[in-house]
Amino acid sequence: LKQAGVTAMRYPGGSYADSYQWSSYQMTPAFGQAGNLGYLSGATDMGHFIQLMSNAQAQAVISVDWGSGFLWNSNKTAMAIPSTNGSPQEAAAWVAYCNSSINIYGTTNDVTIGVDAEGNNWQTAGYWAMIRAASPLAQNDGYNFLRINHPAPVGIRYWEVGNEPYGDGYYGGGNGYECDYAVPYPYTNYTRDANAQLSPAAYGQAVKAFSIAMKAVDPTIKVGAYSSTPPGDYSWDYISGVNNGQHWTPQVLAQCGSNIDFVIVHWYPNFSDNLGTNLLSEAGSIIPVMINGTGPYPHTGTNSGLEDWITNYCPNPANVQIFVTEFGADNYPYLVNGTNGVPILGPVEALFAADCYSTWLNYPAFANADWLDFDGDSFLGSGSNGPVVCAMQMLRHLCNPGDAFVKATSDTSNLRVQGVARQDGNLGILLINESINSSQTVQVTISNVNLNTTGTIYQFGTNNWTSTNEVPATGPTSNSISSVGSTFSVTLPAYTMDVLLIPVLGNTPPVLAAISNYTVNVGQTVTFTATATNQPPPPLTFSLLSAPTNATLNAATGAFSWRPLVTQANTTNPVSLEVTASGTPSLSATQSFSIMVNPLTLPSLTPVSFSNSLFTMQIRGQTGPDYEIQTSTNLTQWSADFTTNSPAMPFSWQDIAATNSARFYRVVVGPPLP
Repeated sequence: LKQAGVTAMRYPGGSYADSYQWSSYQMTPAFGQAGNLGYLSGATDMGHFIQLMSNAQAQAVISVDWGSGFLWNSNKTAMAIPSTNGSPQEAAAWVAYCNSSINIYGTTNDVTIGVDAEGNNWQTAGYWAMIRAASPLAQNDGYNFLRINHPAPVGIRYWEVGNEPYGDGYYGGGNGYECDYAVPYPYTNYTRDANAQLSPAAYGQAVKAFSIAMKAVDPTIKVGAYSSTPPGDYSWDYISGVNNGQHWTPQVLAQCGSNIDFVIVHWYPNFSDNLGTNLLSEAGSIIPVMINGTGPYPHTGTNSGLEDWITNYCPNPANVQIFVTEFGADNYPYLVNGTNGVPILGPVEALFAADCYSTWLNYPAFANADWLDFDGDSFLGSGSNGPVVCAMQMLRHLCNPGDAFVKATSDTSNLRVQGVARQDGNLGILLINESINSSQTVQVTISNVNLNTTGTIYQFGTNNWTSTNEVPATGPTSNSISSVGSTFSVTLPAYTMDVLLIPVLGNTPPVLAAISNYTVNVGQTVTFTATATNQPPPPLTFSLLSAPTNATLNAATGAFSWRPLVTQANTTNPVSLEVTASGTPSLSATQSFSIMVNPLTLPSLTPVSFSNSLFTMQIRGQTGPDYEIQTSTNLTQWSADFTTNSPAMPFSWQDIAATNSARFYRVVVGPPLP
């Protein structure tokens, strides 16, 4: 882990997350099958995982149990089939065990966690902190594996709710592949297909409850919710005729967008050949669409990327990150180990991992990606470093935390390139030759910077293999390189990547990337992060020279956010940004663009119906604004009955308080709302 530069690990990971009981080190029977208890290897309980974190000097992403309630069998020897899915109380106790201080135990500052739906009393935050701090008892009460003599809080920051909750049978029926006891098993007795208790909205409501309970214990943690993965998952993540055919993600975020700090995707790309050529093209073609969507702005429906959903449904989109807590290259039709004596599987895994990680790192919202080691060899390597460890080592030569990616382009589809302005005064360049058969001589041109004529080159690829085994014979090589500078050429063998480090000479003005004009509706938040480069890279400071009064810009990161108000409809708003480098002399650059806000259209309340004491109406209007439904009995005094932030349109609403007496309704559009 240290050699690879890994700084985050996911636990317990995968589908086990929705059956694993952290406080008993047991598995709940999966899918209502009493004997289906999975497998837990030795020394992989939470206490040992904390020890691994400490030894590896790594952070964790914890997957809390969303799928299975905590229920012992009658003699408390194994978990029993529960009557409900996971509880916020169990998740909050896990946060308490990891992060709470022993100093709050028995004081008024202690946090009561409470009793869950199965009747389990999860005590207080201080209670779990005291267990973490204690030494094992002479007579084990079942908690000795959690007594690790660790008085200080561990400080685990990132917590995801469940694992792939859309796999619970809601789409397509059957038992699904992801355990969720919100509906009993088997599906032959209890239908799961399109069951509202398994719906995206139900999951989103649960995420909200989990987040509130967990942050009551530790307000500093970050909580994540699952999104489907654009664009490929749009082919299945909706049900025609249910909720207007909405996709998974907007339905989830409509419920919990105010309560999360990151969204989660998993990505296992489909590819059309077993030699890796199609797979390797996916990082450059799919990841930009996954993050930013495609087509004219604003994006809607299947043109939407993760940033679009975050912007539309999270009140503070600039603060919501993106986690890829699973990705890998092991998908149908499966890569061959080699062909005609040429290694395929290992080199492709290395190039794919390096390309994915480095591409995601270009996006400011991206915070984490976890490679899933399907067979043990791609990472662990059966005793020696696997190809993905070598890929991570190459990326550690390219960049480190705090470095800045800069714009880099290639005019050849199977040559991938990344550029990094490093804090140590070097320019890092990653070149990946995705051609299976041919070497490529690459002409490199670098602008806006003065570079040394010598540097260091690291290389890893097919030449590091002596057979078609998945695991390479040797790791990355390094050599000095001369005759570089602002223009030079380098030759890459087939299926090989290079990292070049070239020292930067002198101080140059920062370069602020161009910013496109925007056209939006009232309420549609414009968010982006201004990107600037400078060599050598002193601290950069961003500022607004002109902008609408309620626009914000983070001085350190360049993150811009503006959500137009109703009063700003039908306006054109010029915006100017400046970035200043703190070197000597102080140098700056500016960019200007405009944001046009469309005219506001009046909403309509049609059709309406009254049946079974429920008054139902459908609200139609622009996408973007907030909508508040108000009711009155006298047209003078109005009360707010329902408020929704930038919903997908149209949406339906039911008044459960309706009677046969007169009642009036109106819709107020914001922001701001009263």
